[in-house]
Amino acid sequence: MGSEAITLALNGNRSNLVVICAEDKTVRLKDLKPGDSALYHLEGHFFKLTKGKTGELIADTLNISVKQVNITATDGVDITAPDVSISGNLTIGGNCEAAGRVIGQEGGTFKGIESETHRHKENGRDNLSDGPQ
Repeated sequence: MGSEAITLALNGNRSNLVVICAEDKTVRLKDLKPGDSALYHLEGHFFKLTKGKTGELIADTLNISVKQVNITATDGVDITAPDVSISGNLTIGGNCEAAGRVIGQEGGTFKGIESETHRHKENGRDNLSDGPQ
């Protein structure tokens, strides 16, 4: 069918038309509820605002390039992904729990004790153990 457009004649002059909206019905989002708003692309990715103050973004890739990102989520944040990578430092203000192993390439410090150099008395005797292996 092709695209449809809404035009505006500047100063009422039909020889001076401006397209203010263009769309293709074949890629328009279906099943939007009354009050929903959406921005969509012909390749199928979209951003939708729905009832209940919900936003939905569907795409293959989301690139965000800003100086600072602040997220406030009063009920929690869930990330479902096979891998999550962070390229810089990570500061956690609360507890950290891991269901799997914690692996560090350069050791770690726990309550002031260095995991790479920690030694202790062997079996209650005065001689000290070797450091971790």
